[in-house]
Amino acid sequence: MNGDSNSDLLQPPSNNEHAVLERTASHYTPLPTYQLPKGEHRHYQQQYADMYFARNSLSHSSPIPSREELAAATKKGGRKTYGYDSASYNAAPTDHLDQWLATLLPSIPITLLPGEQDPTSTSLPQQPIHAAMFPHSRAYMNPPTAPEGPGWFDSTTNPAEFSADGWRFLGTGGQPVDDVYKYLPDCEERLEMIEAMLRWRLTAPTAPDTLWCYPFQDGDQFVMKECPHVFLVGNQPKFETAVVEGPLGQQVRVLAVPRFKETGELVLLDCETLVPEVVRFEVFDEG
Repeated sequence: MNGDSNSDLLQPPSNNEHAVLERTASHYTPLPTYQLPKGEHRHYQQQYADMYFARNSLSHSSPIPSREELAAATKKGGRKTYGYDSASYNAAPTDHLDQWLATLLPSIPITLLPGEQDPTSTSLPQQPIHAAMFPHSRAYMNPPTAPEGPGWFDSTTNPAEFSADGWRFLGTGGQPVDDVYKYLPDCEERLEMIEAMLRWRLTAPTAPDTLWCYPFQDGDQFVMKECPHVFLVGNQPKFETAVVEGPLGQQVRVLAVPRFKETGELVLLDCETLVPEVVRFEVFDEG
């Protein structure tokens, strides 16, 4: 980790130059109380500044089949399809996501980090999902001629570096961690691997050997050049967190964010203390 100016990282910078504060200072929304368990309404009647989706906002929507899908099709004796197959593409999932995001964006800024199932490149670093996929939501994006900086709706790369309320975030969709554990079937200590990646200053240790990535010629683009305040990894089996201390006193909050589809859990992060909290959504059958 780079410790030149990053000691005592859990104290927010005093002179924040990031434009992200301009979008979050006066626009907050309370979490809808009708979605919360009885008796917990007042506890969650507080303000939330940003919403982040880390990987796989859609399920199997990419028109480009993965390496595993191609191998499975070959074993079954099916017809080989390379690249985009217009006959199998279904635009309905993207349209539903776009309309859902459009209902949230008037109230809260959203950052969208792609995954291998989303309609974008499959190799790391994944490119942002194109604005053309969001005809209803793209009005909240920065126009192409606008100065660089966060907008109200950001479609980012994977991995991605961004800032919020003066904190530096490094987020990944979780493919590097998942790829490592393809070869460690009896080990489930994912938090330890995430901590190791942070200490190695490397967000994708198995690329390009077993994880597809762009063939960079001038160096490894997955090397951490700056120590983040928060290192989050999406689409993990369960929620885990820890504070990792560096050799020069750096402190980094590490978050393993669970898959919402399987766990029904989202993670809230206090931007004053960097203490996370898990909120679980369940369907109750009153009958």
